[in-house]
Amino acid sequence: MEIAPDLLEKEKSVAARIRRALSEAEQAAVACGESNTLAPHLAELLEEYEALAQRARRVADLARSVQQDLDDALEQVTQLTQVDGLTGAMNRPSFERLLSRDWAQAQREGTSLSLLLVNVDSLQSYNVHYGSLAGDECLRAVARALMRCLYREVDVVARLEGDTFAALLPGTAAEGAAVVGQRILDEVAGMEIPHLESVHGGFVSVSVGLATMTPGRGDAPLALVRAAQAALGAAKDGGRARLALA
Repeated sequence: MEIAPDLLEKEKSVAARIRRALSEAEQAAVACGESNTLAPHLAELLEEYEALAQRARRVADLARSVQQDLDDALEQVTQLTQVDGLTGAMNRPSFERLLSRDWAQAQREGTSLSLLLVNVDSLQSYNVHYGSLAGDECLRAVARALMRCLYREVDVVARLEGDTFAALLPGTAAEGAAVVGQRILDEVAGMEIPHLESVHGGFVSVSVGLATMTPGRGDAPLALVRAAQAALGAAKDGGRARLALA
């Protein structure tokens, strides 16, 4: 909230008029050889007016500060409503909105859209062996690993459900998305999170399903999701800890 320039000018104008009236009253009194009985009242009025104007400016400054705080708080709330509380990745509702937006843009521009579905292998047995708190920390570590593997601002990581994440890569062909998928496999393996129940070297691993489409008119984003799900299923059936393409 700011004081409008015309209001400031009006405030200055009123103060100037009071000063001018005070000066004219003093001059008239001198000319008539009489005491200026009006001058003390005008001086008091000017003092009160300037005090009120100063308080009004302080109130406006305070209102502006409060409005900024409210704007900052609203921005934080908006960001929090888009984030998965456990992992810090984007949550599913926000991801679905983003997928619809990027899909529509790819339709308009005739560009590719790639989707990676990433599932933590044998998370249930990990939770049984190490406990649910350790399982939560494992999910957070995997989410951070996925985020490290995306280098562009337009690429996002989302948590779709318990042990499954998605990486959405606008304007990315299958070859480029496969590079990102392999990077994810290597990054998670490189963390060497112990998993005695895993058949993949005793460490936590992930399986990745990749699908890429150039949306045509009438196509729906669900087609991309289903293709990525089928690819993820193939990665699981193929032994896990691997990347499969739709």
